[in-house]
Amino acid sequence: MEVNSRFWDSLYLGIVSGIDFPYLLYQMAMNGDIHPVLNYRTGIKARWLLPGDIMNLIYNPQRGRVIISWIKDLFNKDIKLYIPAGDDPLPVLGTLLEILEMLEMLVSPNNIKKLAYLLWTRRRNR
Repeated sequence: MEVNSRFWDSLYLGIVSGIDFPYLLYQMAMNGDIHPVLNYRTGIKARWLLPGDIMNLIYNPQRGRVIISWIKDLFNKDIKLYIPAGDDPLPVLGTLLEILEMLEMLVSPNNIKKLAYLLWTRRRNR
């Protein structure tokens, strides 16, 4: 049996939809039982800017469509940009280092499959 105490990557969607899971966990730890949250927004989507959308822009042969999609999403109230907090720069720095590592792998065309695998495994293991 595996026990993983970390929150999931899509946690941000819950928070912007109206369910703050970290705060609920805190309330449970401090006060015991809590009332369930039954009211939340549905249909909310998030864009994963670093590195997901940036890497998609680099690799996608239909870059024009990607850019048009980004512009449309800026005006859609149900699309939230996942942008890490400015008061915690280390995750952003780590992500930028990942992007640099991935771009370095592009020097060799044979490494594109390795790059896709690296991106997938890092994303899946978070």
